[in-house]
Amino acid sequence: MSSPKEIRPKRRSTDDLAWLKNVREVRHPLSTTRPLWVKHVQIDSGGPLPEPAMPTPEWHPHCELSYIFQGHLMQFVGGESIEKRAGDMMLLGGGMPHYGMHLAYPLRYVTVYFTPSLLFELGPEGDGARAMARFVGAKRIEERVVRLPSSISRKVSGRFEQMVVEFSAWALGSELRLRALLLENIVDLLRWERSLGRNIKSQPPPLTWPTI
Repeated sequence: MSSPKEIRPKRRSTDDLAWLKNVREVRHPLSTTRPLWVKHVQIDSGGPLPEPAMPTPEWHPHCELSYIFQGHLMQFVGGESIEKRAGDMMLLGGGMPHYGMHLAYPLRYVTVYFTPSLLFELGPEGDGARAMARFVGAKRIEERVVRLPSSISRKVSGRFEQMVVEFSAWALGSELRLRALLLENIVDLLRWERSLGRNIKSQPPPLTWPTI
C-alpha cells in the first residue's frame, strides 16, 4: 500500500505565535448524558482572505475529530502550523490551543466533539486506551493532521456526512448511531496506521485510568 502525500508542518517564529495570547476556553454543549456534539460549517463566500475560521483561538476539555470537505486552511496547533486541504482529518485531545485561518472559498468542514468518557467506557487495557492515546499521545502536528488514502477517505467522509444528518434530525437511536459512526472512523484510522507500522503507544497504566 502506498503512503499518501506527506503533509509538511511549519515551525513558527515568535511573531507567528502571537495568537496564543488570545486563546480562550470554549465549552461546547456536552454532558454525561450527551457526550457527543457535531458542528457543520459551510462558508461559500466572504471578505478578503485570509480570514479566521473560528471566532477566537480556543482550547476546550473535549476531544475532537474533524474532516475538511472543501477549502484550504492554515491550521495552528500549539507552537506549530500546517496547511490543511480537502480530505484532511485532524485529531485533538483536550486542553490543546488551536486556531485556523481559511485561505480559499468555499470552506466546508465537520467537527465532532466528544467527552473522553466516551472512550474511557471501553476500558484501560484494550481499545479504549489505544484510541485515547491517539488523541492525547500525538506530540507533533503531523501526527494530529492526517491525509488518508482515497479508499479509506471515502468511507470516513461518508460517515461524517451521516453524523451531520443524524445529529440534525435527532431521533430515537441517534446517540447510538453517532457513537458507532465516530468509533468506526477511529477504527479505520488506527488500522490503517498500524498497517503502515505507525503506533502511538497508549499511556496511562490501568491504575491511573479511573483518575483520568
